[in-house]
Amino acid sequence: MNDIQGYQNGPVETGASRAKEMSPRAYNLAMSALIFLGFCAMGAGAYFTSTMSFARMMMSGAALPLVLARLS
Repeated sequence: MNDIQGYQNGPVETGASRAKEMSPRAYNLAMSALIFLGFCAMGAGAYFTSTMSFARMMMSGAALPLVLARLS
């Protein structure tokens, strides 16, 4: 197929990237920040779902739009 399309080594360009490389320190900082934000989001979700108002909302049927939005 590569012969037909005229590719020599495949369709992916393997030359030097124009993007600036990230230092290992900056990469670790970015990954740590993303992990921290993930834990913050999980904590906020756990706090929200542990409140009594959330339990009342689930029992009253007001959560039906949330469930339907999740399924679609």
